[in-house]
Amino acid sequence: MQHRPSGWYAWHHRALGVVLFMAFAPLLPDVSQLFGAASLFDIALLRLHPQGYGWSVYDLAFVVGRYTGWPASLTVYALSAFYLATCVSLIAGRQVRVAALVLLLLHHIFFVAVPVYSYGFDFLALSALFYCAVYHRQWAGYTLRLLQLHLCLVYFFGGLNKAIGATWHNGEALWRALQQPIGAPLIRGVELMQWPWLCTA
Repeated sequence: MQHRPSGWYAWHHRALGVVLFMAFAPLLPDVSQLFGAASLFDIALLRLHPQGYGWSVYDLAFVVGRYTGWPASLTVYALSAFYLATCVSLIAGRQVRVAALVLLLLHHIFFVAVPVYSYGFDFLALSALFYCAVYHRQWAGYTLRLLQLHLCLVYFFGGLNKAIGATWHNGEALWRALQQPIGAPLIRGVELMQWPWLCTA
């Protein structure tokens, strides 16, 4: 029984590192436009967002620039490189608990503290990183059960929200999801059938 918990943990932190690396790497060409001082969004307005909490990448870049004279873009690129390096550390299995803790903080300042950029994936990523950071071989079985219970609660309330949501009853939610570029072939197929009740069903 002892090999199973450690086995799930090795799979967990490596897969998590791959997913976060693949989610962050495409942002690199535009990272200064997204998170730099001259970003696409007004930083002062972002700070007023009611769901934003904690230090964001904007706050950190400002403080670093104030005390070191570094331009905000340099700080953002350094943090981005550090983010990707900690992902690689998770994948390689090197200093996993430390890497998970650092990555948890970095993911928070990049995404969760900036509500414009955050969605459900980011909160699940923080939870997964938390389990990586607190893992101990002695409590591996309990940690796995807690993670499973956590996911059951997340999916239960996600499903409950959909079950009582009007947009899921009238088909609007599915229709919006299908409007994404990845759903284009399926949208054309549904439109050809001319069955509006299909999205509702």
